[in-house]
Amino acid sequence: MSAGGELVRVDFDEETAMMSKRRLEAERLEEKLKHINDNVTYESKNVQGSTAGAGSGAFHEYRHSRRREYERLEKMDEEEEERDVKAKFERRKREREEKERKAVERKREKRNAKKMKMKMKMKMKKEGGDGGGNDDDGDEDEGDVGGKAEAALAATAAVKVVATKAEGGGGGEIEDADAADAGLD
Repeated sequence: MSAGGELVRVDFDEETAMMSKRRLEAERLEEKLKHINDNVTYESKNVQGSTAGAGSGAFHEYRHSRRREYERLEKMDEEEEERDVKAKFERRKREREEKERKAVERKREKRNAKKMKMKMKMKMKKEGGDGGGNDDDGDEDEGDVGGKAEAALAATAAVKVVATKAEGGGGGEIEDADAADAGLD
């Protein structure tokens, strides 16, 4: 309403629409700036102006602020060094545990293969002792027992070779040792 009591109608054209849009954007940006200023802190301690004739305490304030800043930087360096030391320790610990785990696995495989070999020998002795003297054709039975023993030793050797190859070790040495054992038995 105007001063005379008449109702005045204002037509919004493009310019007024743009101005109102800019005003809304400015208000929104002001709100963002206020939020940032409220939530983001920054320290400016003992800020000294550029005026001439600083008082007698200015040097001491400077000296104290410099000491605090050096202490802060030193503490940051110590924390970084401590993190590096911890990271190196953790890495070495993981490597050591992995190496130990592989060694334990290797020994377990070796122990299991030795048990299998002993079981097969015991089984061969039982089979060989029961049927060796009662038959007329001793040569034929001994050949069967010998063939079974060789098959058992070959199976044991294959288990050892597979186990060592799975670990990335040299399977050839173990295979040769088993072949030598098979030839002696």
